[in-house]
Amino acid sequence: MKNVVIIGSPRSGKSTLATRLFKKDNRYSILGSDEVRQTFDKILPELEINDRRGIGTKTIFPLFMNKLLDLLSRNDARGIYYIFEGDFSYFEQAINLFNREKNILIFMGKAEISPEELFLISREHATEPDDWTKLCTDEDLRRYCIDYVKMSKYNKEKCLENGEIFIDTSFNHDEVIDEVVDKILKGEIN
Repeated sequence: MKNVVIIGSPRSGKSTLATRLFKKDNRYSILGSDEVRQTFDKILPELEINDRRGIGTKTIFPLFMNKLLDLLSRNDARGIYYIFEGDFSYFEQAINLFNREKNILIFMGKAEISPEELFLISREHATEPDDWTKLCTDEDLRRYCIDYVKMSKYNKEKCLENGEIFIDTSFNHDEVIDEVVDKILKGEIN
């Protein structure tokens, strides 16, 4: 059994995959990048590790998360494994950061829809009171969606070129995620 590292754009299903996997196998614990970034922002704001894409988010944070996951992996003798989910990385950064012997690396995204379709999905599914997309103007969210689709297409292309796992949740989002959970639990994704 390995840790599961889920990398992808916002709204790709990273948190949903992490939560569903955790609910089906309680040997996993979830480690979310959003919570860690928010903690850094509160206690060490000068590092610029934040949701606003400060310089530390791109430089220090990925290295910190890799080291943290590596340290936590030492608990695997006790049967404790981690699901790390985050949107901090493009393909090359993630490939170079995470130890593949201890971690399953999964990229997720919505590469087969348009930015406008992603915008509409984001607005439709913004049901939580503190959902970050509710705070965005339509103009800002549309701009983000252009970047997210672009990132998804890039990661999908790189995964295909390098034999890595890319899960496209453009269509049948819930069914695709349930299928991935089942494959992880059966050892078909490792």
